[in-house]
Amino acid sequence: MKKLFLLILLLSTFLATAQENFKKPFFTGSFNTTFAINPNYTLDPDDGEMLLQPSSFLFRLGFGYQFDRRWLVYMQVTIVIFG
Repeated sequence: MKKLFLLILLLSTFLATAQENFKKPFFTGSFNTTFAINPNYTLDPDDGEMLLQPSSFLFRLGFGYQFDRRWLVYMQVTIVIFG
């Protein structure tokens, strides 16, 4: 059992380090939202209001170039939309 666990651990470590891309450009992006508590919310919601309302949306796009393990250049643009 210990040998199987060690083999799986070593194999996963090898695969994780094999996926590192040095000296190549890369792109990243994400979409997030934040929530605020609705001040008009009651425990008997008769008007269909929710307790949590989306407060803002955040879009993040970035690109960069990684030279080696220690050095990279990265540019990021974030767009925030308040609702």
